[in-house]
Amino acid sequence: MERVMVRYKVKPDQVQENERLVRAVNRGVRVRIMARALHKLKHKKLFEGVSGLRIVHDVGAKVRTLRHLKLHGKIMVADDSRAIVGSINLSPGSFDDRRELAIETTSGHVVRRLVETVKRDWKRARKLPLSDEAVLADLDGRGLNEVSRLALGGSMATEGNRA
Repeated sequence: MERVMVRYKVKPDQVQENERLVRAVNRGVRVRIMARALHKLKHKKLFEGVSGLRIVHDVGAKVRTLRHLKLHGKIMVADDSRAIVGSINLSPGSFDDRRELAIETTSGHVVRRLVETVKRDWKRARKLPLSDEAVLADLDGRGLNEVSRLALGGSMATEGNRA
């Protein structure tokens, strides 16, 4: 069975990567994503991030967050046999507009070590709550007037109330 584990950092142009993750889940790939807690996302990335995580979660990807450890390095492991690791965000801007680093490897001992790290982090992580109620509670107190941009309750929310 294919398996992909991703450390996920939200970017505004993440739509293409979300689509790839959705397609992977639909092919039967087991996708695990480690993301920041919603209240830790920067305001300008918040709505795209919440929406993207909810989409991949809704199709079956597992989404968790780590406490007491800031995510910066990105790791993608496929089939426990190959990996990409580095600072690069998985978005077009990181490939085209900035100098970021990513190294792909099939070296057995390197991949095994990365898999061990990811598995250890996954065990220490907690499920990232993405229900309507959890999202609203996590974002409460941030002074956000644009909650209506999120699809809550099966439809678009209205200024803090679900439609």
